[in-house]
Amino acid sequence: MSDPGFTLVCAEQPTVTADGGAVCGSGWQSQIAVAPFNSDDLDISGLVEFYSWGWVFFIVPWVAAFGMSSVVKAIRDL
Repeated sequence: MSDPGFTLVCAEQPTVTADGGAVCGSGWQSQIAVAPFNSDDLDISGLVEFYSWGWVFFIVPWVAAFGMSSVVKAIRDL
């Protein structure tokens, strides 16, 4: 039996013996098994944190640009 995080793969088409066992002519190889996506596994607090940081990365440059625009406008009005 393979590890829970791995699955056995064959580079070619495996054959089935008379007793029902699978045989790979090139030899079995282990491959990392990828679990299917399940939205129930998402952590709500993590999602809120990522959403908040997304807004921070949007707002900070916008505020900086608005501030610089106000400074330039104030200098121009002198």
